[in-house]
Amino acid sequence: MMSGNEWMPGAARDPVTGGTMEGQPLRSVVWHTSESGHEPGAIRGVASWVKQQGSEYHLLWNPWTGELLQLIAASQSARALRNASAGYRTNRKGTRLIQVCVVGRTAERPLAGGSPLIGWDGLRAWLASHGIPETDRTGSRGRARWESSGVHRHADAPGNDHTDPGPIDFARLYGNPPAAQEGAPMIVIRNENSGTQWLVAFHGRAGIANGSDSEQLRKALADPMHVAVVSQGTYDAIVAAAG
Repeated sequence: MMSGNEWMPGAARDPVTGGTMEGQPLRSVVWHTSESGHEPGAIRGVASWVKQQGSEYHLLWNPWTGELLQLIAASQSARALRNASAGYRTNRKGTRLIQVCVVGRTAERPLAGGSPLIGWDGLRAWLASHGIPETDRTGSRGRARWESSGVHRHADAPGNDHTDPGPIDFARLYGNPPAAQEGAPMIVIRNENSGTQWLVAFHGRAGIANGSDSEQLRKALADPMHVAVVSQGTYDAIVAAAG
């Protein structure tokens, strides 16, 4: 089973202990917005506020500046969602439910063309390294949809009434990745069903081993229960080792 770094490479840290995940075979990302300004350094103020409120996310990201700040390790639960009921712990469903807060406002449509998405390639690859498929699960607050691996929003969480982060432009956010570059940090993953290996960059993604393209890579990542991390290093080192 795929399991990336608990802490995102290159992100600043302000560690807070999270909760225990329930452990169902679910792996998802949940998008939020901070409803604040996004000037340089604003990310620290948002982090301080959510820590005071006890409503921490895993990770804060300012897509206008590229700043990243992680509060909670990926394998633990965050606290930014309201429980749907006394017995339904919305924050804890699955093995990975990584909650990312975009520093900015819903009205700015930061994930739908309103921001330059600086730093997104690295964040995208880190989420993928945790076996989170890039499948659209937005559009419903139903529990069945919430309990499906993929891409969710605060606006889709059962028992919650927020509307953030607004729309997500899936074509822009999850379209074809940039090519890998020498010196970029990488991991190699393998689909245990097919035996196919893939190179995953922390700034983008590119297939190796069989010369396949990014669409096939997305299909491989859509089967996270059968994907394992093989090795990690830099692009040039891994390609050299692969012969």
